[in-house]
Amino acid sequence: MNNIVWDFKNQNQERSDTQFISELRLGFGMSLSPAIAQRLSCAIVHLLEEEFDAEEMPRFAAMEKDPHTPREILEWIATRRKLSLETGTNQLRLFCAMMYTDDIAFICVGVKRAARLLLCWHRLTVKLGLKMAMPKKRQFGSRFCWLGFNFFANLGLMAAKPEKIERATATINALLDPTKDVTFGTYRSFIGLCEHLMIIVANDRSHMYHMYGKNFARGYRMGPGAIVTVSDAMRKQLLRWYS
Repeated sequence: MNNIVWDFKNQNQERSDTQFISELRLGFGMSLSPAIAQRLSCAIVHLLEEEFDAEEMPRFAAMEKDPHTPREILEWIATRRKLSLETGTNQLRLFCAMMYTDDIAFICVGVKRAARLLLCWHRLTVKLGLKMAMPKKRQFGSRFCWLGFNFFANLGLMAAKPEKIERATATINALLDPTKDVTFGTYRSFIGLCEHLMIIVANDRSHMYHMYGKNFARGYRMGPGAIVTVSDAMRKQLLRWYS
């Protein structure tokens, strides 16, 4: 079947022999785009893990054969090999890689291993033809910012960036103030921020009870300029976030 192609310039329709459309980029605003991008990200991380595992496994094997390797390390390697057999996945790793859409983060034991991992990542991205972010966005060390959170590896702590907390607090204050009107556009952005900050409340979904409901139904019907109504139940939840 031929497709119908709309001519925006002449405002008419014409027949075309085009059978499909191949896009070089994911369409902005398409609901499936984030899921497609994340699947690609997971595939890239998987390739990295396979390539770096191929480098790391001979090193573990050499440690097992070395008579000077401490007993504790040998026991750890043996335990991780056994766990790998039980789970069907490689549990003998001293690194991990996490990627959310296009933001990747590495955790690694040892500076030399970290250098090897970055070299492996460079080789992989070159092969895949991926363009990296500008140098000023790159981070290295025990303290880094990822997805709007500050990680302090030496202390075992994680904290949301202050500007995100300030933005959420300002919106809560406006919602709790009966003299101020908050539009659905602002509120929808605030809800997205709450979902992003869910990790700081231990992913307790009960924090989002009564936060959607009628306000979202009215907002989708009337548009981003619709005024948000704060119910008693919603007020309790806002105070819960505030605390």
